[in-house]
Amino acid sequence: MERRDPITNVPIDDGDIPVYLPGTPTLSFVRTIERAIDMLQR
Repeated sequence: MERRDPITNVPIDDGDIPVYLPGTPTLSFVRTIERAIDMLQR
């Protein structure tokens, strides 16, 4: 059973899902921000 974001109904099995609604704090959006911050800190 695949998990889906309750707001966008986008599958959230992995973090490589594009952000369809940048204003919505979906799991994929949070992961994208965390990844960007991690890259900036290196």
